[in-house]
Amino acid sequence: MNIKSIFLDFAKAFEKKIGNDYKIKLQFEISEKTNEIWQVEVNNGKVNIYNDEVIIPEEIYVISEKTLVKLHNNELSPLTALAEDRDQHGEMNSLIQVKNKEDKIMYRNTELTEERKDFLIRLHMFADFYSKDYPTKIIIDNKNGIKLHGVNSIGLFTKNSNGLIHVYSSLKKNEILDLPVPEILINIVKGEGILRINDEEKIIKEKEFFHIKSKVIIENRNDKSLEIFYIVLYDPIKWGNGLLRLTND
Repeated sequence: MNIKSIFLDFAKAFEKKIGNDYKIKLQFEISEKTNEIWQVEVNNGKVNIYNDEVIIPEEIYVISEKTLVKLHNNELSPLTALAEDRDQHGEMNSLIQVKNKEDKIMYRNTELTEERKDFLIRLHMFADFYSKDYPTKIIIDNKNGIKLHGVNSIGLFTKNSNGLIHVYSSLKKNEILDLPVPEILINIVKGEGILRINDEEKIIKEKEFFHIKSKVIIENRNDKSLEIFYIVLYDPIKWGNGLLRLTND
């Protein structure tokens, strides 16, 4: 599967997911191939793919051919590829990187222009582009996850205009999931673990559900994996837009 075929497959599926009023212009640089660019133009319900500089992009991204292939093979979900977490050097990184991100970092409580808000909303909707399937399909398998908050996770769904993120996580023995979020819904799918809220500990088990309005720490002290689905509810203005990390760190 070559890069052109991948982009064309994404485009074909994406046309079924958008309305005629959706517009965006983006450029992608392939990290392993010097000077190779691909541009995506969406307008009037059509998705055009260019292997040249045809349009003026609203944003430029860097992505590896390996990541594109994994997305195409359902070995990586779009939100997993877009998710940011700290690397070994403490820097926030994702598999799909904004070019020159250091010049574009936004901070909590930053007042955004209406033009910027509009672009971020349209960019958020573009996450569904990175899938050849209609509707977008995500295969939930431990091997398809990445490390987020210290544990293997798969990004499933996000609606940042309303402040909602849906994630699957699998914790091995002695792994800890630390979630400093204002409100969370947790469904225990498999296994048993420890839920810590402030100084209190509670044993959590398969088929249990929790609604918590506090910072949460989940720990697995057992040999078998602990698998959970969780939904984070938050104020997108205060906590960030989920596209570029808003932080004062």
